[in-house]
Amino acid sequence: MIKKMSISLAAFIAIASLNAQSVTNVQKNVDIKGDKQLSGQHAIGGWGVQSANIIDSTLPRILLIGDSMLGQYGNEVVKELTGLVNVDRWKTPQFVSDNLALKVAQIVSAQPYQLIHFNESGLHSLAKDRIKQGEYGIYMEKYLKAIKQSAPKAVLIWANTTPVTIKDKPGMLDDTLTNVVIEHNTAVEPLIKTYNLHVDDLYSLMIGHLDLAKGDKWHWNNNGAKLMAQSVVESIKKELPIK
Repeated sequence: MIKKMSISLAAFIAIASLNAQSVTNVQKNVDIKGDKQLSGQHAIGGWGVQSANIIDSTLPRILLIGDSMLGQYGNEVVKELTGLVNVDRWKTPQFVSDNLALKVAQIVSAQPYQLIHFNESGLHSLAKDRIKQGEYGIYMEKYLKAIKQSAPKAVLIWANTTPVTIKDKPGMLDDTLTNVVIEHNTAVEPLIKTYNLHVDDLYSLMIGHLDLAKGDKWHWNNNGAKLMAQSVVESIKKELPIK
């Protein structure tokens, strides 16, 4: 159950902007209050903040946010963008909520990010006891406000949630869960213009490549991961002027 916060989101963001923390300090805070509480759940590469290996500090600094899907494509994205940008990553199993809105404000205010590519742990929002029908868009707007107010100069790229397949049957769509994915993705569409979001349409990409499903319902094989990585890299290069 999400604990009630005594401080308003606006006040929290103001404090965060005045007291910008390093990624290391933010990592400790997030780990204690969020990610590590769920460390027993499946993660590819582990949960938490992974800072860029910075060789050239003059390059733009960007942030990737996502769940275990980011764990699949993240390394390839970093490889493709090496020498062009410095890439931080935040992998979290926390589904979109008031709590996540507070935490994303912490994360994005830790560095002067020029671009943020994010999926708000969409797969972790699919359980029936997490997001009530019709409320996803409400929570997403709070999440987007937190990002926008904490990183007002950053280019924002929203990666929508990918389809779900039937366990042990790659290539076959799980209609029930995918209908929820569609509902959630559609709920964000009215917010795209308001928050000036660019869209990395991973849903449409992977719905055409169900044969690349890994077989565990949620994830994709190596070829599928590379396909998503290419889309992420292209969306970043399109929106951020880099050498």
